[in-house]
Amino acid sequence: MRISNFLIICMLTLASISLKAEQSQQIDLTEFFHDYIQGYNLYLENPNNKSALPQIASHFAYPVMQIPSKGAPVIVTESAQLIKNFSFFVDDLRKKSVAKIVWEKLQVKPLTENKAVAINIANAMDAQGNILSRLSTLYILYKEGAHWKISAIQPHTINNHINLN
Repeated sequence: MRISNFLIICMLTLASISLKAEQSQQIDLTEFFHDYIQGYNLYLENPNNKSALPQIASHFAYPVMQIPSKGAPVIVTESAQLIKNFSFFVDDLRKKSVAKIVWEKLQVKPLTENKAVAINIANAMDAQGNILSRLSTLYILYKEGAHWKISAIQPHTINNHINLN
């Protein structure tokens, strides 16, 4: 009887440790994505802010795969090219009167201790807080040292949004 109680306690302890580790990863990933979106908003607020686009690019592992909505995947090997790609994207948003991007929904799913997937719904909003457009993006991430990095990114229409739960 005592051995079975001991085994049950050990199993519950291990399950608790595993759950706490996954919760910690989810918190780290959520903070990572809030920092990531802040770069977009800094650039939308001030296109002369020279730190905004490098802040976005710092969230990526190189080489990184960008999978556009239309066309073939592109392998980007350096941050300068990624910054150029994102500046076109954000400049286009600004032309459409987008003042800010906010997460409507952000889901992160750790797969292992150093791999995860994430998906979001992002709202592009004008200065008055009206939603101008919505987009969903799928991310594949891995942990490089102590930091999460995006290794692949796939934007797609909101109609094709998937849930990770």
